[in-house]
Amino acid sequence: MASANLLREIENRGIDCGSSGQILADSVSSESDEESEELKLANAERARQLAQKEKRVKEAEEKARKLAEEEKRIAEAENARKQAEDKRRIAEVENAHKQAEDERRIAEVENARKRADEKKAKILADREIPKIQIVAVNSKGAIGIVEGLITDDVAIDVLMIDGQIVELSSDGSFIHEVYIPRAGKALEIVAFDESGKRAAQNLTLDRSTVVAPRGPQFASLNPAARPAKINGNAAALIIGIAEYERTPAPAAFADKDAQYFYDYASLKLGVPEENILELINDKADRIEFKLAVRNWLTSIADANTDLYVFFAGHGMGSDDGKSMFLLPYDGTPALLEDSAIRRDQLFKDIASLNPNSVTVFLDTCYSGSTRESEMLIAARPVLIKVNEQEIPDGFAVFTAASGEQTAKPLPQVEQGLFSYFLMRGLEGEADANQNGKVTAGELHEYTRKNVNRFSSGTQTPEFQGDDERVLVTFQ
Repeated sequence: MASANLLREIENRGIDCGSSGQILADSVSSESDEESEELKLANAERARQLAQKEKRVKEAEEKARKLAEEEKRIAEAENARKQAEDKRRIAEVENAHKQAEDERRIAEVENARKRADEKKAKILADREIPKIQIVAVNSKGAIGIVEGLITDDVAIDVLMIDGQIVELSSDGSFIHEVYIPRAGKALEIVAFDESGKRAAQNLTLDRSTVVAPRGPQFASLNPAARPAKINGNAAALIIGIAEYERTPAPAAFADKDAQYFYDYASLKLGVPEENILELINDKADRIEFKLAVRNWLTSIADANTDLYVFFAGHGMGSDDGKSMFLLPYDGTPALLEDSAIRRDQLFKDIASLNPNSVTVFLDTCYSGSTRESEMLIAARPVLIKVNEQEIPDGFAVFTAASGEQTAKPLPQVEQGLFSYFLMRGLEGEADANQNGKVTAGELHEYTRKNVNRFSSGTQTPEFQGDDERVLVTFQ
């Protein structure tokens, strides 16, 4: 392009060929230099652009590398955080488990300590030796069979017969076989309780005879043994009738039960003696009975009075079992409605006085049978089953037997069976948790267990009212 332009310039100027050749050569040389310079510039530009591109690539690669490293660090940090969190959670779970296990072990140790303390306290409070009751002794040729029962207020540690340890059942009973020589055999039965107290009983066995066992031994009543708190707001009505004017069948030891209970009312229930009225045998006729409730109690009871009523004697139910009667000295089973005291009316009369509390002890039954299992009415030989009746609010009622059962005597101590264990319970034997108090629930459980056992299951005392009512507080 540049050469063509140059030739046209030569022609325009009229330059000859000789001169034009030189000019052309010079022009070509100049043009070649320009092209070379342009090429250099282009190459330099390309090199610059390439360098910039390479630089950008390197920068992008470096940025990508740094980004990858940052992401790697972030991922590592996140993994480390998660691992630390997992370890923390695992540690917390393990610590919680360990803490729960430690608390469980501490609780077990504490419970074991409490049981040991309770056992120790019970052992320290143990006042009686074990009671050995031989139920039956039989011989079949050279083999003798001894059956018995061991009871105590603490657990029996060991029973030995003729030097041999004998296993006891959970209820304290045992059966033991022994060889009897032809000349007979003397056996020593020895029982130790947990406090180390020892009881022993000897038996003689013979091949040809059945040896009559010695019966159970019962401790004497002692209301003065352990002083109790006085309750100046308490009053007691005590009635005991053993011999009746119009009923030939006596209520064995009922008068003695009431006379003993007088001291328990004073020394255990805390009733001041001036607040106790006692009616025994012929002093407890129907008129005196009613006067005691409607006159004497009215004069002595108020909203602060804790009232106790004890009755030992005959009771009877109506033919339909809906009504219960207490028989006064001059009452007769043949005319219950006219000569006896309705139990529900008695409770109603007492409740109308609005005392603070009323606790009733009834060593009687309503089946129509006496303590000696005689029928009160010969013409009616079938035992009556009475229905349980509701009691007024604030009343607690202890009854010697259930509706169709007979309240039995305890000839060994000349007391009613229920009255004996009732009074033994008030001495402190019923204080199951050894807290220095006897509640209604504890007293009922003690009398129920012992009366049922020593009546061979034929008499079961009953209770209605507040189990938590405190009857005795020892000093």
